[in-house]
Amino acid sequence: MRLILTMLSMVLLFGHIDAQEQQIRIIHTNDIGGVLVDQGSGNGLAARITGAKHLSQGIPHLIVDAGNALGPDIRSAWEGGRSVVEAFRASGYDAIGMGHHDFDYGTDSLRARNKQAGFSFLAANVKSARPQDRLPFEPYLISKVGDVRIGLIGLLDEKIAFRMNPESASDLDVSDPVKSAQATLSALSSYGVDLTVLLLHADQATSLSIARSLSGLDLLIVGGHDSNTPEATTTFYKLANGVHVLTTPPGGPAVGYTDLSFAKEGSRLVLTDVSPHLLNTIGVIPDSSVSFRADSVQRA
Repeated sequence: MRLILTMLSMVLLFGHIDAQEQQIRIIHTNDIGGVLVDQGSGNGLAARITGAKHLSQGIPHLIVDAGNALGPDIRSAWEGGRSVVEAFRASGYDAIGMGHHDFDYGTDSLRARNKQAGFSFLAANVKSARPQDRLPFEPYLISKVGDVRIGLIGLLDEKIAFRMNPESASDLDVSDPVKSAQATLSALSSYGVDLTVLLLHADQATSLSIARSLSGLDLLIVGGHDSNTPEATTTFYKLANGVHVLTTPPGGPAVGYTDLSFAKEGSRLVLTDVSPHLLNTIGVIPDSSVSFRADSVQRA
């Protein structure tokens, strides 16, 4: 019933759109933790995939994840996150940022998942500690949604090594996220994008510090906030420098979605409105294909 009402509200919201306006939707998840199905709670990937599929109907959209999608759940660990990536691919995800648990199974496993994915793994400030090796990450992605050109960047907290598997951490060189973001935003500006979006995995204090340090950024979609702090209940807000910060409660039963409006000014599209929301996934029927994968992993 909740999804039916949500779809009805979409019709009401987008039923009357001026020809000069563009409207798109960005759908986002974070901190899934490799949990494929958590029956009835809405916390698992299967329920969130159902939510994301409904939210993507009838409007130009982008679907992204802000990290910690692949682990540390034991079933996901058994297969190195294969079922999570397959579900993302089948559901039309465009890109994912990296979180510390996405490195739990090593960089070779991440290379395999990247080949499987068919979508981008984004991490602008992460390189291999061995110069001869190339990790399966891109610094940014330019994607066109409707007529809107979106520049997507991925970043990790520079202190991420202290939160991840030490063996994986020794393989990585994580640089200053602000410097990486500034350089990448400059490059995206030269490509004439209409919207800039940063996928970041960091704690609350770090994510806000990074957002306040950046000019030219429109949206920060963040994962990695601590569920035990009061800030975890705040899922979206606008900073003084104009950056909109979006997240969903860590491990909570929700999919985030943000409706954005653009006005035509000459040859450019200018962002005029940002309207963020959460879709509660408690009681949502889990996606059957994800549930099937979960059963298959359990039987293996």
